[in-house]
Amino acid sequence: MDTTLSYCGITPAAIVKIEATLKRLLKDTGLGCAMAIDHSGYVIARKGEVEHVRPDDLAAIAAGSFASYEMMLRTREMTIVFHTKGIDNLHFARVNSNVVLVALYNDSTDIGIIRPKIKTAVQQIKEALGKEDTVSARLGSLSFITSKLDEMFKEK
Repeated sequence: MDTTLSYCGITPAAIVKIEATLKRLLKDTGLGCAMAIDHSGYVIARKGEVEHVRPDDLAAIAAGSFASYEMMLRTREMTIVFHTKGIDNLHFARVNSNVVLVALYNDSTDIGIIRPKIKTAVQQIKEALGKEDTVSARLGSLSFITSKLDEMFKEK
């Protein structure tokens, strides 16, 4: 198990349940990728593939984007549709105060099928986490975020 996940209080059993939920979600909907991410952009679990960007980078950007839209629009769920060929659309759903489900899908996937399945997946992830919630004071701390940004933008 990732040391960051144990640091933030997510058990290996919860991760297994979350991964199974994401796998089922992909199978039932035709999504390209589904990720459970922490509000600071840390990937808790992921199933499927992401093209053109590293999953960790996408998660960090997605967390910031969702947080800003959530604050402006006062919504716990939203869809971003790109009208550019080859770019996946995004659907965000708040699981709890610290976890967001991010789904990537293309134009051939019906959002009407995705939304109810995502609601079910959100409920299953909540149940997997139980009373465990990621520890925002640790995982969302300035030192953690700084280290992740340094990791993302280090010269190769």
